[in-house]
Amino acid sequence: MNVELVEPVLDEDDEYKYYQAEGKGIKSWTDEGNEVYIVKRIPERSKKERKLSKLLEKKPCSIFISLGEKLNAYLLSSKRGSSVEESLYIMTDFSDPRPLKGLCIIQDDKKDKKEDLYYLAFDTDWNNIDDGNFEEIFAHELSHLWLYLLGFDSGKMRSNVYHCITGMTDPCTAFMEGLGNSLEIVSYENGLEELAEEKFGGLWDCGLDINAFLSNRETQLRYWLVKNNRMIYQKMLPDIENYDDYIKLHIDHITSSAFLPEMVKAGGQILASEGCISTIFYYLYNEDAFREFKDDDFYQKFDTKKNELTSLENLYLKILYTMTNIDFEKSEQPMIDFIVKYGESFPDEKEVLYRTFLELTHYTTVSKEAQKLFSDFYLTGRRAKIEKFKVQYKNVIKFKEKILSGVISGKLALDDALLPQVWVENTSCKIPPCPWMLERKVNFRFDLNTATLIDFMSITLMNINKARQILQTRKEIQGFKSLHEFEKEFSDEASSLVELG
Repeated sequence: MNVELVEPVLDEDDEYKYYQAEGKGIKSWTDEGNEVYIVKRIPERSKKERKLSKLLEKKPCSIFISLGEKLNAYLLSSKRGSSVEESLYIMTDFSDPRPLKGLCIIQDDKKDKKEDLYYLAFDTDWNNIDDGNFEEIFAHELSHLWLYLLGFDSGKMRSNVYHCITGMTDPCTAFMEGLGNSLEIVSYENGLEELAEEKFGGLWDCGLDINAFLSNRETQLRYWLVKNNRMIYQKMLPDIENYDDYIKLHIDHITSSAFLPEMVKAGGQILASEGCISTIFYYLYNEDAFREFKDDDFYQKFDTKKNELTSLENLYLKILYTMTNIDFEKSEQPMIDFIVKYGESFPDEKEVLYRTFLELTHYTTVSKEAQKLFSDFYLTGRRAKIEKFKVQYKNVIKFKEKILSGVISGKLALDDALLPQVWVENTSCKIPPCPWMLERKVNFRFDLNTATLIDFMSITLMNINKARQILQTRKEIQGFKSLHEFEKEFSDEASSLVELG
């Protein structure tokens, strides 16, 4: 097969912006054992090249391509993380959108293998590309590539629960997907206004039409539930006695959007929810205080100038700069590390940043009292007990001020109330990797200290009363420190669990 090196698209300064390529399969190089995808050139001025260029040159794609160039300039000059080799590669005709690593470009029967190159791959319906979802998800997938370049360790993504906006996985998966989800909303609001109105302007989530199917429903939930911070609440439990198959119970629970607004999640559960993380990033985008410009020397790091940037670009340069200062290989709670590093990098914004984070997480990452305090408060309001509500309201205000003051002064840490992560693999329970692949099964992995009642129901011979006892014990002892500690309390239930390193 003869595949040519793709031609770059040039900007006004004749700098490389991105390459367009068609995916032509996968090749395993037996001499080294690594697999890389093979691409061929999309001919310049061809119908495909014109169609894709038209999308990439419009907002919001052009905004994020420009941000990627500036991040690359900073990585090259500071020698932090990895720089994008020869700018950005975009591969079409793939199965589904994702960032990939390892590309082979063949020209004149010579192979140019780039095993360490991260690039983007997209599914493309060339006959209907203008009405597809390319523009919607471009920034989402590009943000994944940025994180990989910044040293994000995908090995820390331990959960094998299908990641959906209403589900709960692990802090690293939640951080990566939450950032991407927030950028989908930013894309809607910065260039896809008509699409946003079409998708979200009217009635939604109608149970009797196609929107009830997971994928379409997910799109709507990514918009409304994220903007309204709904994922901080615990899910309503299914009628467990109606299920004789754990897999069906598991899938119905992780894809459900039925929440209990008087039951707040614990701090670790919030940070393991991509919906909650997406909300935090969205509120950073939506708060004018974070768009304030810095001195010119800050922008020189990115090979740009203050007067060349919009407030949106300024915001995301600050966010990306913060991420360059996170050691993702060591980070167990990347969202906490991000908030701390942002506050250190931009101290004049620290108080509003911390206040925003604490409000959105209901102070649950700092105080073990917060979960019960706010749950009781909301329950009182729901029951319309006015006098009791007034008393609780005053207590809540004092509580918030005390926690915020303690965090700002350094007397309290943002992660003071987080329980340790104790990841286990349940060898007696196999789950499908996603709801539409029921024929495939993998051992279920979960964290003992963020696991829900439904997660514990995966254990052989578990019943609902025993699962509730586990949750109560976990609360009383403030989290299991290891699988061994869990075994001391629940030896029979622990027999099928293996602790992950």
